Amino acid sequence: MICKFVESPILVCGKEVKRVREKFFLVLDFPKELARIEIDTSSFKKLVVSLDFTTYIQVIDGVNGDTDKEGIVLNFRVKRLCNGREEVIKEYQYARGFFFASISDSYDTRDSFSFMLCDEVFNCKNKCCKYSVEFSGFEMIGGGGQLDELVIEDSSISAIVQELC
Repeated sequence: MICKFVESPILVCGKEVKRVREKFFLVLDFPKELARIEIDTSSFKKLVVSLDFTTYIQVIDGVNGDTDKEGIVLNFRVKRLCNGREEVIKEYQYARGFFFASISDSYDTRDSFSFMLCDEVFNCKNKCCKYSVEFSGFEMIGGGGQLDELVIEDSSISAIVQELC
């Protein structure tokens, strides 16, 4: 069976909710909601949502005698709230390795991080479906317990929404 789209697609723009700027952290309060989008589903019966998320991640660190530190893994998750039910629909990771040539080296990098996700939603009775992206945790690779600074900023989320047959 070939499925046809029956309604024109709509573009919905979300907003940044929170920026992360942590210095010398060991334990953070998780999760931290980075971006959120709300989609009016009142004119749809069955829909497909294509989410697009982008943010910037800056990692600043110095060896400070801690030569075991090899990198960091940041965890992100996408949540959907529809019909009063909230669920994690996908998880993503950002990994960054460190290279220190000497004990006095420092490390400062800024990268973009993005992903796209397609989600099929059926019978959203509340006529509103909400998506959010959260920073849900981190892990140091190779030892070491903290970074000098972690920045996650300029998060954006958008969606293309279309009816399915």
